[in-house]
Amino acid sequence: MLKKNFIRIIPKSIRNKAKKIFRNIKYHNLRQDIMNFTKGKIGYEDVYKFLKENCIELFPHDFINKYDRYDTETIKVFNDKKNRKYVLYNGKKMYFKKSMQSEEIQEYIMGTIIEQDEESPHCYPLSDVQDKAIVADFGVAEGCWGLSIIDKVSKLYIFECDPEWCEALQLTFKPWKDKVEIINKYIDVKSGVDTVSVDDFFENIDLDYAKADIEGFEIPMLKGGKQTFTNKVSGCAICTYHTINAPHDIRSILVDYGFSTHYSKGYMLPFSDASMDTFREPYLREVLCIGKKNRA
Repeated sequence: MLKKNFIRIIPKSIRNKAKKIFRNIKYHNLRQDIMNFTKGKIGYEDVYKFLKENCIELFPHDFINKYDRYDTETIKVFNDKKNRKYVLYNGKKMYFKKSMQSEEIQEYIMGTIIEQDEESPHCYPLSDVQDKAIVADFGVAEGCWGLSIIDKVSKLYIFECDPEWCEALQLTFKPWKDKVEIINKYIDVKSGVDTVSVDDFFENIDLDYAKADIEGFEIPMLKGGKQTFTNKVSGCAICTYHTINAPHDIRSILVDYGFSTHYSKGYMLPFSDASMDTFREPYLREVLCIGKKNRA
């Protein structure tokens, strides 16, 4: 407790500088390993050049230099009349879990802003969602993607298994409650007590577009949605970076379901403090697999 309280009295600006210095030192060896792996390899030229001039980053591309991940104090966190915390995201109120403190929210939003920069490989292609589309968002958390498209869709189905996030999402999407449905279940191959498959849920419901970021469960989701993705969905954006084989496997499934596919431009280095010692080749992963069909 003494250590925790001592850290809190250190000015935030100094703490942020210390974090940055520590991070640069900690990841130096991993950065060098990735540079050795990418050097001279076709398709990885931009990544090699970036790492040669910069610290290792989750997104090893030049756009990241527009941001200082530690400069979060400019992000305003507000409280509503019931003391629920929110930020303004593209002019709309985005609520957060009750358990999250303001500083945590600021850091979270900074990560979201970086992730959804138009040059980021993790940026969902909003223009692919057509006006009046019926849309499913699998793995929502704070709901930034749904909030970005809510004005133009006719129906949005939100699948989020975390009850705290679901509570926050109810507040975020309250202005559009007539066209938003929040489903507090896990997505899986088959339906159960706490799970639901895509085919079971959408058996008698139309669906035009799907986005999925469900922490490595994208493949079970797709396998449990064969009929829906084959016969109904005309566009999708599926995260592929959670496991080594996911980019290839997800793309293969979508091709089998009749989609033309491509990956978003760029790569991700999905490492963390916990995985640093076990993070191995091929290091770089494609981030989104974009699927499209011609329904003409």
